[in-house]
Amino acid sequence: MSGLSDAEKESAETSSVENEPWTTPEQLPNLLLPVNGFDFDLLPDVLRGNVSDIANRMQCPPDYVAVGLLTSFSSLIGYQIAIKPKQHDDWLVVPNLWGMCIGRPGVLKSPSLNEAIKHIRRLEIGLKKKHEEARKGHDAAILIAKVKSKSVEQDIAKALKENNQDKAKHLALDAQDIPDEEKRVRLITNDATVEKLGEIFSGLKEMHLDLPRRVKLLSAING
Repeated sequence: MSGLSDAEKESAETSSVENEPWTTPEQLPNLLLPVNGFDFDLLPDVLRGNVSDIANRMQCPPDYVAVGLLTSFSSLIGYQIAIKPKQHDDWLVVPNLWGMCIGRPGVLKSPSLNEAIKHIRRLEIGLKKKHEEARKGHDAAILIAKVKSKSVEQDIAKALKENNQDKAKHLALDAQDIPDEEKRVRLITNDATVEKLGEIFSGLKEMHLDLPRRVKLLSAING
């Protein structure tokens, strides 16, 4: 190829390679070990039929449904049940059940988990409505307490003007404090920070459909 420029030589070599026939592709090695199928006998009797029904209707792996149901029921129990590993010790352990579903896109991970925790979502809606009603009552109680407080202040001022310390003290002790707002009970949260979880925690079930993003967030928080 004398007399050809470097670019022309490179182009000629590329054309020669492209014209060569492709060899038969080799199979990629299967390095994954075989995994046993899901065993329904591992589930409690009360959950077995539910898991089977959801998996059959949605045509999804029963593993995903079982993980969602077991972890959601565990979160409802929360810290009401604890374990004492040592007989003569006050060491108390609250068991936390964690679940994680792994699968390629399109294998119905999120839909199966949503179906599995549907019962908790119903409870969450009911608790939210209850809290909204309680909040209305709380707002009314605050208004009443403020009006009474002004009236009591006037009575205390009058008692002090009359130099009646005992009556003023008695009125002050009987004064109605502004009631604290009832805290909303939360059962499910998504993508909460550690600080927010500590604020709203109450037997909480935390659900994350985007697990890698969640792990990255917690890693950043923990340094």
